[in-house]
Amino acid sequence: MLIDRETIGKRWLDLLAIATQIDIAVAWITSETLADDLLQFAALEGHRIRVISGYHDYLTSPVVLRRLHASNLLKLGAAESSWKFHPKVYLFTTKAETVCWIGSANLTDAGFGKNIELVYECVDDCSVRAWIDDEWRRFEYPTTEWLDQYE
Repeated sequence: MLIDRETIGKRWLDLLAIATQIDIAVAWITSETLADDLLQFAALEGHRIRVISGYHDYLTSPVVLRRLHASNLLKLGAAESSWKFHPKVYLFTTKAETVCWIGSANLTDAGFGKNIELVYECVDDCSVRAWIDDEWRRFEYPTTEWLDQYE
């Protein structure tokens, strides 16, 4: 199923309502509203979130990074000089299946309704879960010192 800017926000809320785990890997996060959604989700008993965010060009919000860091939900897609961490991948694990989004939308207000974005939704065949798990093991949690310097 192809999701466009007209439906991404509604579908996001629909999936948050039925998921028990969310895994996200995106190049940038700027939306405090979407971060609030994640923090509220994480506060529910039995719910789990993992977020890997890039920070190239200082486009990711330091406020959002600090909030996710404080809840121990965040790792940094640390870039080397020759590349950027630039995926846009979302996994919503429900009791019945794991729904995968792959597309162009970062975790930003623009990506969730202002820009022309496309996200393809499908059921994960376990390959996306494996990729997310590998990336989660690969990257590190930010330190308070790193966040201070980034800010």
